Amino acid sequence: MKKIILSTLAVIISVIIIRVILEPAESQLPFVKFKDSDIPIVKSVLPNSLLSIADVSIKLHPKRILLIGENHFVTEPQIYLTKLLEQLNDSSLVILLELSEDSQKDIDTYLASGDEKYLEAVFKKSNNLPLEYILRWSFKNKNRIRRVVAFDQNFWHVGINRLFLTDSRNETMAQSVYSAYEKFPNSRIIAYGGQMHMLKGGRYRYDKENREPIFIRLKKFGVSDSVISSVMLSGQMKFPLDSIWKTPGAILSAGVLGKLPYEYFINYPVFGVKTAEELSDIFVNLGGLTEISTNK
Repeated sequence: MKKIILSTLAVIISVIIIRVILEPAESQLPFVKFKDSDIPIVKSVLPNSLLSIADVSIKLHPKRILLIGENHFVTEPQIYLTKLLEQLNDSSLVILLELSEDSQKDIDTYLASGDEKYLEAVFKKSNNLPLEYILRWSFKNKNRIRRVVAFDQNFWHVGINRLFLTDSRNETMAQSVYSAYEKFPNSRIIAYGGQMHMLKGGRYRYDKENREPIFIRLKKFGVSDSVISSVMLSGQMKFPLDSIWKTPGAILSAGVLGKLPYEYFINYPVFGVKTAEELSDIFVNLGGLTEISTNK
């Protein structure tokens, strides 16, 4: 028994050592400072470029797949999403959430019954994001909801992939989005999760193929980018440009402001891109953000 334990420990230690050796070095945050020439551009162009949520819904109306990227653990992105869905007023929606796949049964039972104990069961899982607001909204609007899908991998799956540097979460998520797109041809497909998963282009954190976001993978599956839109939801203290951009509202990335360096909007290492328009179609500044207390 002692030999088995020692052998097991030796294997674990060896794997960890190999991982440390193989893991790429962490990249530095890309934002350093604003270019002096960019500040006047922002101040002159921004006031007349801001879109209301009604404006955003009009821009997104022709798109069948919406990839919505949030800042985690704050309330306002979830509120904005539900208000946007109310503006779009679709009769048929499929919503995919960054929750572990093993939450699906409890989600289905909650949406069928409204029994809060099943909602609580979803969020007792320590790896699940606090997305109760969206699920409660989905229950209240269940006549329009075809399905709510937990489209992230389970805790152990994520852990093993990270251990062996074979992260496949974006592929799993993209396959789920594509499956919904094919299975529900008359529904709008909403994928909601962290910003990095929902980027329009680039590779994040490491310059590795498995860091390509969902948008790119959907195009590889044959989905036309004309039916997909990427929307970033952010707010106060979450992106560098908020020090200049004080008024909440949205901007189209296909414009003057979209030509600015991407790191003004997302201060996280993204490889293979230079400008904001390469990362999303619409960027939303929600203003002040309210932290969600998870009590986990």
